[in-house]
Amino acid sequence: MKNIINSFSTISTKDQKKIDFHPTKIISGRGVYVTDEFGKELLDGMAGLWCVNIGYGREELAEEAKKQMIDLPYYHTFYGSSLDSTEKLSEELQNLTNHEFSKFFFCNSGSESVDSAIKIAHYIWKTKGKEDKKWIISRENSYHGSTIAATAIGGMNKMKCQLGNHISNIAHINHPFDHSLVGKQEEEDFARKRALKLEEKILELGPENVAAFIAEPFQGAGGVMIPHKIYWEIIPEICKKYNILLIADEVIGGFGRLGCWFSYMHFGFQPDIFTFAKGLTSGYLPMGGVAVHKNIVNTLTNLNAQVFHHGFTYSGHPVCASVALKNIEILKKDKIIDHVKSISPYFKDKLKEAIETFPIIGSISSEGLVAGIQLLWDDDSMDLGSLCREEAYNQGIIMRASGNRLILSPPLIITKNEIDTLCQRIHETLKVVTSKIFSDKKLQLRK
Repeated sequence: MKNIINSFSTISTKDQKKIDFHPTKIISGRGVYVTDEFGKELLDGMAGLWCVNIGYGREELAEEAKKQMIDLPYYHTFYGSSLDSTEKLSEELQNLTNHEFSKFFFCNSGSESVDSAIKIAHYIWKTKGKEDKKWIISRENSYHGSTIAATAIGGMNKMKCQLGNHISNIAHINHPFDHSLVGKQEEEDFARKRALKLEEKILELGPENVAAFIAEPFQGAGGVMIPHKIYWEIIPEICKKYNILLIADEVIGGFGRLGCWFSYMHFGFQPDIFTFAKGLTSGYLPMGGVAVHKNIVNTLTNLNAQVFHHGFTYSGHPVCASVALKNIEILKKDKIIDHVKSISPYFKDKLKEAIETFPIIGSISSEGLVAGIQLLWDDDSMDLGSLCREEAYNQGIIMRASGNRLILSPPLIITKNEIDTLCQRIHETLKVVTSKIFSDKKLQLRK
């Protein structure tokens, strides 16, 4: 098994050499730390995969899962069946969205939630008698999951090239971010032009043929790319103008990451549909879902819409729903979202302080407790991002690399002292890596 895992964990360089990354076996976790099989304690700067919002080792969630398993370990939500915990979770989500969203479809992951959202979008237009509206517009370098449909909708070429079959009626536009413009006056104009690319694409395809535009409010796996605020002022107007559904992918941004329940709230717009997962249960159990705006639900009701035939064996699983409810309860009780609001400026300042003296560092993008750090690099013979990631592990932190961008998304419970530790170890990481790469005079920085 180890050899199979390693075969997916190699990075090819231009001269066909390979840097082999052995799989890391994590044994335990507590708070913002995890421990590997050798007893090495690591500050998890990625909250697992963007999901362990309340941190590791919360026994309340284990106790809640045990209680629900004893009462009712499983039942489905098909054929007119319902579950108490799932109904309560729907009511809680309705409250969290200020009652703007009134219908929730549950699934098992973020990837499934995206597939479900697209299916819902097509169902909406078919019910309205506009079956030609089939095109889905997404963005380059976006990530929406790993199922076949979610991969095709996403804009990450390394994943899309692995698809055996092309899925039709999917188009992409440029993403709204340029690291060289962060904080500069030109950033707003750039974001405005990129937003208008959506209008160009809609007119190219024909508004009567376009079902929806799907986007992450901030691009996560693509490198934490945070658009200028003007972007999300323009996009909803375009969708409304051409009668296009706006789908927000909240799988990473949901449940507090930017200091509000959902990141669309941070950017000040309202989607027609949004997807969620990860932070819903803080990763303690797999669960995702789709939220549909009340206006759409009311319209479908008035049209006497047929039953939406959709679901999975484990949709609305009672144990997952109970854990999600307890997770939301903890987020509220511990005032974790308020904590994110108050500590995020400190996180951004300390991170900037830790990295700004290194010549391989460009700009930093940060909102709430998520950050993307640009590496200035112009030599394809070495994967600098992965080199930084591996050295970070040596220094006692888990950090992710997306091409020439380092990304961070720590548990939302992180304290100022833990931020200090994280940033100090990032500083040491860059210090070691910089020393290594400049020992070879042939290596060049990107201008």
